[in-house]
Amino acid sequence: MVKQTFKTMKLLLILALGFLTGCMTGHCPPKGSKKVPEATKSWVYKYDQSKQCQKTEGLSLESMSKELSELKIFIFESKKKYDGLMRVQVCGAYTGQANLYLINSTDLDKAQANGFQLWDF
Repeated sequence: MVKQTFKTMKLLLILALGFLTGCMTGHCPPKGSKKVPEATKSWVYKYDQSKQCQKTEGLSLESMSKELSELKIFIFESKKKYDGLMRVQVCGAYTGQANLYLINSTDLDKAQANGFQLWDF
């Protein structure tokens, strides 16, 4: 009987320690956290209109982000990226550089209605 009680106490102690240390490993968000899960975000883009042999770099991230801000779309992150598609190498042809913005997926329709596209490259 004493062995059974000892095993039960040992099991309860292990469970209690596991419960108490569970959130110490970073799996539990802090109270009041407003972090949006990555699955509810989407990358959208518009080409920056830069052309080959041109001295200017095309539209900046900041100037294009104003379009999303005017639509009341919050931007989590932004970056410039090449789309990876092959293009003819001739002066005046587009470079394939795009301005990307990470937004809430709930705002995706609003962004697409204003010329942004879902980044799937």
